[in-house]
Amino acid sequence: MNFKWSIKELDNIPKQDIKVFSCFSGGGGSSLGYKLNGYDVIGNVEIDKRQNENYLANLKPKYNYNMDIRDVVKMAKNKELPNELYNLDILEGSAPCSSFSMSGLREKAWGKEKKFREGQKEQTLDDLFFIFGDLLNELKPKIVIGENVKGIIQGSAKENYAEPIIEMYQKMGYRAKYFVINSKNTNVPQSRTRVFFIGVRNDICTQEEFNELDNLLVFDGKEIPFSEVSKVANINESELKEIAKGTQQRYFWDNKIDTDKTFGDTNKRIYNKTSNFGDVIIHNDIPFPTLRASGSYMYYHKPFHISKEELILIQSFPYDYNFISNTNGNVHYILGMSVPPLMTKAISNVLVEYFIKKSIKVDIIDLYEF
Repeated sequence: MNFKWSIKELDNIPKQDIKVFSCFSGGGGSSLGYKLNGYDVIGNVEIDKRQNENYLANLKPKYNYNMDIRDVVKMAKNKELPNELYNLDILEGSAPCSSFSMSGLREKAWGKEKKFREGQKEQTLDDLFFIFGDLLNELKPKIVIGENVKGIIQGSAKENYAEPIIEMYQKMGYRAKYFVINSKNTNVPQSRTRVFFIGVRNDICTQEEFNELDNLLVFDGKEIPFSEVSKVANINESELKEIAKGTQQRYFWDNKIDTDKTFGDTNKRIYNKTSNFGDVIIHNDIPFPTLRASGSYMYYHKPFHISKEELILIQSFPYDYNFISNTNGNVHYILGMSVPPLMTKAISNVLVEYFIKKSIKVDIIDLYEF
């Protein structure tokens, strides 16, 4: 599928009887991916009011919970949720990742309450995957998909979080493993490496069948350089925001070299200072780097910030997505906090076709003949 698409196209996709519920849904990036497969995304939970407003405007879920997932868990335990949620095909969630980002505080922030941007509520974030597990234990869907940054399997986070998450899935009756996947291999014009914690209920498959995911979740989509995004976006240069002359950003842009990926590289080379790594230089001949919720992105070949239209395509969002309070800051934040829809589409298609619809046939015996 082309990375430029319209949300109106969802009406023409044949519907499948696959029910999905999204946790930490944000503006709906992952949910849009499920809908691209024709799945029925029946509801979501999102604590952030602004993100939830965007989700409602674009996805119009049957069940919407604008609250802390902890409160949804309480409702689930008290059997206060709709019956449909106790009969899901897929429960999915992308717990806030700032606790595990290699550029964040990591261990220093684990276990501490703080007023995070996600939800504007004082809470801990590093335990949300386990709260998500509490909901999993109550709803018992056929498949569970959790997503986070690669930092969750690096350093002490692997032992303290990644491995316990897999053990949690297993204790709840799931065959489980985490997979490292880069969005650039799933037709997304962005190099965004993420970890997916995937569990399949024990009665759905054998361990041998589950092990075949090592082969099935290997994607070989063609890498899309940024120049292709610009070509498809067809931007009017007069509408671009120039890097203001006389500013530090403009000085770094004027003094960058081919090997600089960020103005942090430029700053380090000129002044031996370690800052400005959030000011990213976008090169035409390679895929766009990971789009974050903050920071700035400038063209290498001209002194302008890249356009909103290009940001939307980079994340494989529909070009007509309705951003509530439509400012560039809001667009950037919603996109950076999301899973690219085409990435979710590719992963969930494999899981549903293989485990639920049984349309992908694998001769397990052949796996051992080598």
